[in-house]
Amino acid sequence: MLQFVIIVLCALLILAIFSRRWYLTEKGQMFGKMVFKKGMRLSNRMTKDDLEVTVKEMIPTAGEVDPKMTFKAKNLYRKGEVALKKDNAKDAEKLFIQALALDPSHIESHAQLALIYLKQQQPAKAELLYRKLILAIPDEVIYLSNLALALYQQGKLEEAKEYYEKAIEVDGSRAGRHFSLAQIFYELGEVEKAVQKVDNAIVQDDRNTSYYLTKAHWLVEQGITSEAKLVIQKTLEIEPHNVEAKAILRDLEALKQDV
Repeated sequence: MLQFVIIVLCALLILAIFSRRWYLTEKGQMFGKMVFKKGMRLSNRMTKDDLEVTVKEMIPTAGEVDPKMTFKAKNLYRKGEVALKKDNAKDAEKLFIQALALDPSHIESHAQLALIYLKQQQPAKAELLYRKLILAIPDEVIYLSNLALALYQQGKLEEAKEYYEKAIEVDGSRAGRHFSLAQIFYELGEVEKAVQKVDNAIVQDDRNTSYYLTKAHWLVEQGITSEAKLVIQKTLEIEPHNVEAKAILRDLEALKQDV
């Protein structure tokens, strides 16, 4: 009888120990779940305007993605390209987003999606994507230039200036980049630098009359009429029937007579 009682007491003791361990384990798991949910709530409070790219948001390397997912993502990307060729940006956007859900390392999907947002006048979305792309490929001139444009569209002139300058450092052969930078300098009130950058654009493309006309307008606004007249004369050498150039020249001639 005593032996039976001892066996029962041992069994009860083991059961109590097991129950205690189970309770602590479950409590710990529940606490972990509560912390995770709390963290999720905190992250959801971030505003849409928060464009800082964290380490977790960086584009992963291709080797980190399941090859099966990469294959499916490439197929979706190709379908997106077909949709773009048909001028169906809405479907293309969905396909590129789906491709990135399967393979976040797919650079081309990031780039095409960013370009869609840029063309749709959604510069904040484009900015975030181009920042991520630049983290992955720092010296890609297209990404640098397009990020500058996205920043310019939001009125972030100082940052836009910085990225246009970086793009020109990588490849200064494109006249449009010099001209875009010139416009930013002018809006920032740095007229001398603006004129210099227009001149750089003209060196790259000396038949583009819009560059000459822009420079002429800026010179007139600054009261540098003699130089403005020379610029207009050059414009008319390229396009003798340019209506805008003729109008500026008439105004300059009238101004000279008044003086």
